[in-house]
Parts: sequence; C-alpha cells; structure tokens
Amino acid sequence: MKKLPILRLTICAGLLLGAAACSSGAPQGAPPPTAAGSDGGLVTLRGTIRAGAELGEIKAYCPEGLYLSADGGNLVNQTSLLLLRVPDESGQPRMFTDRQHLGQRVSVLGVYPAQEVFCEALICECEDYILVESITPADAAPPSSSE
Repeated sequence: MKKLPILRLTICAGLLLGAAACSSGAPQGAPPPTAAGSDGGLVTLRGTIRAGAELGEIKAYCPEGLYLSADGGNLVNQTSLLLLRVPDESGQPRMFTDRQHLGQRVSVLGVYPAQEVFCEALICECEDYILVESITPADAAPPSSSE
C-alpha cells in the first residue's frame, strides 16, 4: 500500500508543468482555482435583488445572502442567481449586506467571474458570485464601466 503515494508522486512529477492540481489539495473533479478577476471583467447584469431566505430550499444554506435573480432566463451562461459580494478593506470578497434594493429590479456593475476557488459545498462561501462595484435601480441610468 505504501507504493500508491509514490506512484502518485511519480505521475504528478511527470506532469509537473501542467498539473498544478496534483498538489493543490482540491477535491478530485473540482475545477482548477481561478484568481479573482483574472478571467473576469466588468459586466452589467440586470435582475431583482432577493434574499436567500426568500428563495426557499434552493438557498436554505445561505439565508442571509443577497442574490441577483434573473427575471426569467439567465444572467450569464446558465446561471439565474448570483450571490452579491463586495471587497473588504483588504480586497477580499465579503457578503454584500446592504438591503436598500431588496426586492427591486436593478442593474449591477461588477466583476464576473470573480471566484478565487470553485467548490461544490452547499455553503455561502462556495456560491457563484459577482463582485459588485455599483448597483443602480433599473429605471435609473445604467452603471457604466467607463470613467
């Protein structure tokens, strides 16, 4: 049985240039981590802000989370809900907590995709999210990424 770790080490060493996942400790089958903003850019998405608690069983594990919900269809790709996050003082994403626009149709300007690490656990930290720069009511002028 002790040969199995050596075999894995040999295989990983042989694939060293393209196999950073061998030593990442990520669960097998998990997508590789993505640096925040490295694949994402500023996007404007429109939908309604809803609390996880009002979304029922599908978001029961994140009742305090605020989500951008597509008004029919999808926001991006096949995603109809995105958790809203904002950068904290150190630039790390934290939960967006401003309930000012709860229940309102809005335009959100932010970075998507913004995940640092993808995971599949049913916890708030693993939710797909948009890193919010600004939120405006949908009837107001849409947010712009140009300054």
